[in-house]
Amino acid sequence: GSDVCAAKSSAAVFSSGNTCLNPSYVRLSGTSMATPAVAGAFALILQGTQLNSPNVANLLVTHALPGYTPAVQEGSGLAFPFASVNGSILSSPTSVTFVRDSLPGEGAWFSKLLVLRNFGSNEKTFRVSMRFSVPETQSLRFTFPSQVTVPVGGPTFFNFTAVFGSSSSSLRKGVYFGRMDFDSPTERFGIPFIVVVTNPAITVFNPV
Repeated sequence: GSDVCAAKSSAAVFSSGNTCLNPSYVRLSGTSMATPAVAGAFALILQGTQLNSPNVANLLVTHALPGYTPAVQEGSGLAFPFASVNGSILSSPTSVTFVRDSLPGEGAWFSKLLVLRNFGSNEKTFRVSMRFSVPETQSLRFTFPSQVTVPVGGPTFFNFTAVFGSSSSSLRKGVYFGRMDFDSPTERFGIPFIVVVTNPAITVFNPV
């Protein structure tokens, strides 16, 4: 967790820079700060949806708000229980990984099948868009449908594909991050992903 604000013990001593809301609260980062908040959010979603634990975790991750720091640092973003409770779309898998042990040549592509399931009472159509930390180039671009419709009770299948062009061997080493967004009038969710460029391997994955 990043910059989590919570009540502090009266005996605890922190610098004034860690205060949030008022002097009775402190802002810190780390698993110990995030765990109680995430557990509470999980309980609210479980109570509100009556789904099993894996599906509650799915809603918690995919319906998080995109954060202010790279996904490599904070995963799926800021937990948003209200959106999770009112959501009706489950994504499978919630983690997307493309791994190659050598740098791909011109026109190489690696695709992952994604499945969206609708447990609600109405069919939903989503506009699909993507945000990426650097502009897409001939070295690396992505393909996916611009719109998906998920019928009630039935799954929708589509591919998310990374395409490497003729100059992919010139990609700078580093970590690049992005997010695939799904927007409808009544529901919004997303899948963050990361592209790790090493030499000679390229990995694309989704932090959970």
